[in-house]
Amino acid sequence: MCIALRMVAVACMATFAHTADLVAYTEEWPPYNFSESGTVHGIATDFLRASCLDAHLDCDIQIVPWARAYAMASNQRNTGAFSMARTPLRERSFLWVGPILPRTTWLFSLSSSDMKLERMRDVNRKRIGVVLNSASMNDLLVAGIDPAQLHPEADSAKVLKLLDQSLVDIVVNTEVGMAWTLRSAHQDPRTIKKILKVNDAEFYYYAFNLDSDPILIRRLQSSVDKLSHAGTLDDIVARYAKLPQ
Repeated sequence: MCIALRMVAVACMATFAHTADLVAYTEEWPPYNFSESGTVHGIATDFLRASCLDAHLDCDIQIVPWARAYAMASNQRNTGAFSMARTPLRERSFLWVGPILPRTTWLFSLSSSDMKLERMRDVNRKRIGVVLNSASMNDLLVAGIDPAQLHPEADSAKVLKLLDQSLVDIVVNTEVGMAWTLRSAHQDPRTIKKILKVNDAEFYYYAFNLDSDPILIRRLQSSVDKLSHAGTLDDIVARYAKLPQ
């Protein structure tokens, strides 16, 4: 009888096991999101963690390849992905919490290249390194770039390797994102140059599954707004900006 009761107790404990209110997946994209010593850090990560704390929400933050983060947010309730650009193509696919930061992306080439691009139509003749399923990849497709010219990889570090090995001619990133990618690779920033702006009309957000609990999403949005106005986000950005070169 005691054994039977113990088994029932274990089953009950499993049934009522603790689960997070929200699960948020992100990628390796410093300084916005990155893993260090088994913990996820970064501007967007730290701000999400602060906002969840303010909203009294238990948020589980995990780091995975971007394609997987996007898929999980697309298919699982109370699950999100970040930092995601809020583009017209994605507008109806997620519940948006934010904004976090403005998004300005550029095409970069090796500094040793004599390449000159004046407009997006010139890009179609180039091999382009992109992060798989990223907003930048969508930007290029919407701009009419031939999909055959795109060379997708799981993260920005792998995309940079394609450029360094001359397997692509140009890559897409933000200025801050590229600076951190170069730093992580212990690569001289003078080896890379900006050549053409791709997009500066959008912002980064936390994007949650459409079936997520609207009460949880409203609570998180309220805390994001509150902490943004209080200067918490600015403080986080400044802290990462002051990291040693």
